Order: sequence, then C-alpha cells, then structure tokens
Amino acid sequence: MTLMDEGAGAADTDENSPRLPMLLEAVLGVGTDLELRTTLQHIVDSATELTGARYGALGGG
Repeated sequence: MTLMDEGAGAADTDENSPRLPMLLEAVLGVGTDLELRTTLQHIVDSATELTGARYGALGGG
C-alpha cells in the first residue's frame, strides 16, 4: 500500500483532484535546484499557487 492509497479516501474529492498534478509538480520541483534561495522561492510559489493565495512569503528569525 502506498501513501496515495492510504490517503485516497480523504483527498480524492472533486475539489482536490485538479490540484493533485500541481502538488506533484511542486514536490518534484523542490528538489531540482541546490541553491537555497531558489528552492525557497519555488516552495513559496508552489504553495501560493496550490492554495490560490495572492501572495506568499516565508519568515525566518
């Protein structure tokens, strides 16, 4: 059984299904660059797109 199989009941709704390819693209894209700044920007951009937010940001302290 895979993680996709385990989560299929909860995540496989008409509302979430169109976002699955976007999520896969985001996950694969995070590991494509070893530059920290570029990787963090990709994470923010992907999260913003997946959630439909207008803006995205990371804070550090």
